Amino acid sequence: RMVTMSKLLLAYFSATGTTKKVVEALADGFKAQEVSSIDFTNLSSRTEGDILIDKDTTVVFAGPVYAGRIQADAIEQLKRIKGNGNAICVCVYGNREFDDALIELYDTATDNGFNVIANGAFIGEHSFTHITDFDIAQNKPNSDDLLIAKNFGKDIAQKIIDGNLSTVEPTGNRPYRDGMPYLLVSPDTLDSCIKCGKCIEVCPVGAVDINFQCDPDLCILCGACGKVCPVDAKICTIESFIKKSEILSELEIHLPELFI
Repeated sequence: RMVTMSKLLLAYFSATGTTKKVVEALADGFKAQEVSSIDFTNLSSRTEGDILIDKDTTVVFAGPVYAGRIQADAIEQLKRIKGNGNAICVCVYGNREFDDALIELYDTATDNGFNVIANGAFIGEHSFTHITDFDIAQNKPNSDDLLIAKNFGKDIAQKIIDGNLSTVEPTGNRPYRDGMPYLLVSPDTLDSCIKCGKCIEVCPVGAVDINFQCDPDLCILCGACGKVCPVDAKICTIESFIKKSEILSELEIHLPELFI
């Protein structure tokens, strides 16, 4: 007899949509009766105070990897989610390594009262793809990756149905590696800018001003502005980023890594 899962909450930060694609594919396979989302990319979702989750809701904690850690805004918001039910941790990284990001998510969920029953690390096109001239895991996750995510969700649901609520810890190190340094770097806005305002709309940290310039004090180098720009007017010209992007673009594409 098919048992229908109760509720699933997708809690994530996804500036260019890759993390969102992965967790929505997972949800498609999980097939909960009720699926809800908290998208912390949206500034309006980033308020203060705990978000209490009932025991019948399985929570997906998800975010992008920055220098081997979960992006700082994402992890601070995910720390607000408290409960005593089951959790799934998902990180999406730009094809170098996920390092300590997944264990950081796992610890966050565990510290907040959840029982983590599965973890997954998926590839998403690197944020530098949208603000440099290099393709770094471009168009990832692709259809094959999303099918893996969907089947991952199906397998997790079956694990719950089977009554197997064993905790699963992913790879990673404690103490964690240092995260993204404070760089004071942002994309330049080229003269080709048509002032459409799309970059202002999508910036998750409000770093693009009314003159369509990026504030390096606020910018998190997520690449959202570059991805939506219809004329490719957002580009990072710092030599160190260009060299780093070239190195990253030459890496062999990794496969998703699952812990269940």
